Amino acid sequence: MTSIQLKSSSTTLQKQYKLGLFDLDGVVYRGPEPVENAAQALTAAAQEGMLVTYTTNNPSRFPQTVADQVASFGVECKPEQIITSAIVASRMLAHRVSPGAKVLVVGGEHLKTEIASQGFQVVDNADEKPEAAIMGWFPHISWQELAQMCFAVEQGAQFYATNLDLTLPREKGVTPGIGSFVQAVGNATGQKPLAIAGKPESAMYDVEREIYAGNAPLVPIEQCLPVGDRLDTDIEAANRGGYDSLCVLTGVTHAEQLIFAEPLLRPTFISQDLRGLGEIHQAPVVVHGEGEQEHLLYSRTSQSCAVYDAEQQEIRVENFDARSVDQLRCVCQLAWYLADEQEDLSQLSLPEFEL
Repeated sequence: MTSIQLKSSSTTLQKQYKLGLFDLDGVVYRGPEPVENAAQALTAAAQEGMLVTYTTNNPSRFPQTVADQVASFGVECKPEQIITSAIVASRMLAHRVSPGAKVLVVGGEHLKTEIASQGFQVVDNADEKPEAAIMGWFPHISWQELAQMCFAVEQGAQFYATNLDLTLPREKGVTPGIGSFVQAVGNATGQKPLAIAGKPESAMYDVEREIYAGNAPLVPIEQCLPVGDRLDTDIEAANRGGYDSLCVLTGVTHAEQLIFAEPLLRPTFISQDLRGLGEIHQAPVVVHGEGEQEHLLYSRTSQSCAVYDAEQQEIRVENFDARSVDQLRCVCQLAWYLADEQEDLSQLSLPEFEL
């Protein structure tokens, strides 16, 4: 695909983009606890005119429940601002499965309610001979339910999943996501889901734009900004759909993952947390050294400079600060440029960030 590099913004992100599409887990909250600085940043973005909506691959919680939690942090939030993978999944099945068909659902009440709202018969046993079977995360998933999913898929049911997140951040650490359970069913049956409702597919962002617009014109893609913490869901979905994106470092992504990210997983902007919405972002500029420094490659902003030394196979940063996001941006831009030029980065020595 086309090379993706960090961009500059003409003003703050919350002014440049009309519609913000915010992930929740790892961005706004971790389990029941708010992410630091998130509430203040979201409130400031709304006050600046950004339309704030939320997208989550978690299909287990009703929009009202999610809105109540976000509101408890001091952020104004209504259920119609929440789009879940369960909502997108029900629309997906409506286009793929026979009207009124039986659908085996392994998931929470929200997913079951959304599937039933499309006129399907929700069942929980493969003996019902469902036409389709769909999996979605919820905290009480059991071996018995996974077994029923396997039986249904082995009998020929169309296999779907709300999303493929392998992990789920919680206040005490990282836990298994539904993707881990989908893999277990795949290992047992030899089958993979025919389609996925949530991220990394871009349908969630597209559906959010449609729901927000109602009967009004859609907000153009170039005026929308997905914001997330996961490269392989939030950011990949943005790139698949042609959206710019902001990656925050409050969830599961760490600096080295960003530095070595493949083009499809690269964000447009990087920030420590949601306060980055209120910043003007300056993209690092990559330039070649001259004369005796021709073996060097520089990545510069007005504040930072990273240097690639081809002879030493290293990237170093002038006046290195392990907590500097601007320096991380310089290193990412440099590493992405080198990767796109087909340079071998397997032995590359890097500064160690603490972000």
